[in-house]
Amino acid sequence: MHLASSAATVLAAALSFATLATAQEEPEQSTRHYVGVDSGLVQNQNPSAAAHGLPEVIWSTVVTVPTSAWLRLEYTGVLLSGSRDRGTDGSFLRLTSLRDGGQQTQHLRHVEEWSQTSAYFNGDAVLVEIVAQPGTGDNRLTIDFVTAGPSVPSFPDTICGNTDDRALSTDPRACRNQPTGCTSWMINDCNHCFLTAGHCASGVNVIQFNVPLSTASGAIQHPGPQDQYAVDQTSKQTNGGQGVGNDWAYFGVFANSTTGLTPHQANGGQAYDLLPTPPPVNGQILRVSGYGSTTAPVSPTWYLVQKTHSAPYSVFSGTTVQYVVDTTGGNSGSPVFLDGTNQAISIHTHGGCTTTGGVNSGTGSNHPGLQAALANPLGVCDCPSVTFSYPNGLPNAVAPNGSTILRLQITGPVPVIASSVRFHVDTGSGLQTLVPASLGAGLFDATFPASSCLSPIQFYVTALDASNNSYADPANAPTAVYSTIAADTLTTLRNYNFNTTPAGWTVTNTAVTTGAWARGTPVDTRGPQADFDGSGQCWVTGNTNQEDLDGGPTVLTTETFALSGSNDPVVSYALWFTNDDNDDRLVVEASANGGGNWVLLQDLGPFVGWTKFDVHLRNHFPNLGSITLRFRCSDNPNNSVTEAAIDAFRIVDPQCTQPSWISIGQGCTGSNGVPLLQASAPPALGSSFDLSVQNLGNGVPFLVTGFGLQNLPLQQYGFASNCRLQVTADAIALLVATAGTATWSLQIPNDPSLAGLHLCQQAIEIGGIPAVSNAGFGEIR
Repeated sequence: MHLASSAATVLAAALSFATLATAQEEPEQSTRHYVGVDSGLVQNQNPSAAAHGLPEVIWSTVVTVPTSAWLRLEYTGVLLSGSRDRGTDGSFLRLTSLRDGGQQTQHLRHVEEWSQTSAYFNGDAVLVEIVAQPGTGDNRLTIDFVTAGPSVPSFPDTICGNTDDRALSTDPRACRNQPTGCTSWMINDCNHCFLTAGHCASGVNVIQFNVPLSTASGAIQHPGPQDQYAVDQTSKQTNGGQGVGNDWAYFGVFANSTTGLTPHQANGGQAYDLLPTPPPVNGQILRVSGYGSTTAPVSPTWYLVQKTHSAPYSVFSGTTVQYVVDTTGGNSGSPVFLDGTNQAISIHTHGGCTTTGGVNSGTGSNHPGLQAALANPLGVCDCPSVTFSYPNGLPNAVAPNGSTILRLQITGPVPVIASSVRFHVDTGSGLQTLVPASLGAGLFDATFPASSCLSPIQFYVTALDASNNSYADPANAPTAVYSTIAADTLTTLRNYNFNTTPAGWTVTNTAVTTGAWARGTPVDTRGPQADFDGSGQCWVTGNTNQEDLDGGPTVLTTETFALSGSNDPVVSYALWFTNDDNDDRLVVEASANGGGNWVLLQDLGPFVGWTKFDVHLRNHFPNLGSITLRFRCSDNPNNSVTEAAIDAFRIVDPQCTQPSWISIGQGCTGSNGVPLLQASAPPALGSSFDLSVQNLGNGVPFLVTGFGLQNLPLQQYGFASNCRLQVTADAIALLVATAGTATWSLQIPNDPSLAGLHLCQQAIEIGGIPAVSNAGFGEIR
């Protein structure tokens, strides 16, 4: 840069060239290619106990677009079974560049965070693998399209003065935006989120650190997936870019899917201190570090790689900051900071320099819209006053006898009153509000009440702070709640929160003009205001404001489920449906023969709010080898406002342990042979448990009942040497024998808390020739 440096000359240039300012993004140059990959249903069926905890590759393929500089995959359907996050038993994707070995792993949570896309991979081929733990269930991946980068990009450019004076830099606070081709930078707010230009905000979905040099032809290269981060779209706040001095965006990113680290953790804990307002111009030197483009004679390898330059601070007026620092396309969003300090004062947004003069411009840190966003962060940028977490996880199933404990951790800068914490739970007979046990240090234990096996259970937690402010988890409870089921064991066959598209699901429309089924975050003010399970997304009929269903039907059809090996599969889903003149229906049907015939599950008129439904498929089909569901609605004739939504689709196979009774050991001979203890039926809740004793002699018989077993020799009490008491003597009842036979009966209350209780019995005869019967071991269910 070689420009006049007097303040008067710089100011005059600023005024003269303000109208020439241009936004300085450098959008990704790429093409989109159809690849049509479908893994089909695959799972890890390794039966070896030694294989538990050892994930195996169960499917792989190579996706390639020959001669491309880089690739990025777009998933159209994802099914990953098991747990949703790393460090557990969940299935996951493993993607590897065949050029440089760069590798990304994605569990289901990360696929959601990456909006069903992968990181960027150098080269023209990526190895795609599904990795699964034994016995975690079905997995499937479909990939329709791949985005590919060109080998030789074009090079638009602007620069201040006659030469590009930027130098390569490695500022760990600044990163490259993709695919918008801008720069972002990390600030020292509570969660170390990012600023960029508003005109860059709409398309940015990945940020990259430690960006390598481009190729000799200028094709950009990407850092390893460990240095790429998915943007949390819910965190994004921006004015979209409204010109010089009025162009800002604020957003956050998720932790890296492979390393689990945030950018702040991975890059040495460094971030800019954003000054609340830029200082007056007083001869300071400003520096801009960003990922600008290049033209000859600068090496093409510097194209969209981090570079830095410093020059005088020129103008601060209103919310506009101007300077004569070199910038080019791709620098939009870069930090403008006081050279030699950590103090940022502006977001670089526009280039106005030419070879003969001008200035570059940014939006000052004092912009009221930006300051308002910083004061009210969203998504991952938010640092909530109170945070709820569950150290042992949320239960997929709870024990019917009321023995399941939910461990709760409450943290955050605002302390809650321990005595105010409440556990709200509905086991099918109405909402109960219970007081969890406080363990200190913000830990609590809440016990699920006893409930009938297979009962659906919903729950949420609330707490108060010292100012009587209320906090809940899920945050919008009781509109959103956690759901589970009462069962002794539970196998989850499908679990879709619809933050990703399920593989194999389709939408079919007949004469639909607006409002076809679409997956997304609800935005229509006439539809649901939020999804059911709090994850963010669901299926809705039309997802723009005031877009209801017109015409139809629109039909959402699931994949086909092979459930013949299941015990008693239950499909559950939450529905939302409104129709202002009550002449349209939301219909749910199922087929067991590929859609040849459909069985009605629900035919619903309008109702208020989200409602959860559970369907036992064996009540409808004798053969579960091929089950498909569909959700159908229409506004036909088109004369009403009709809105529908679906969320929280699950298929589970719960099992409830059946009551049991077995004979244990042998008795010893009395005057009428060996007494024989028998049960007419095992001990079941709400029924009569009946025992009989045969072969009694002329002594006095008793029934000994205990809750456990023992092995006590009775010889010392006058019994034969082979007589042993095999049950604990917790209760003794006198029996009345008739013709060598006595009976005993116990009416068991229909109280689920008794489930799992063991009843052990043995008959003993005293007098004449003492004898004992075999023992019985029963379990109440």
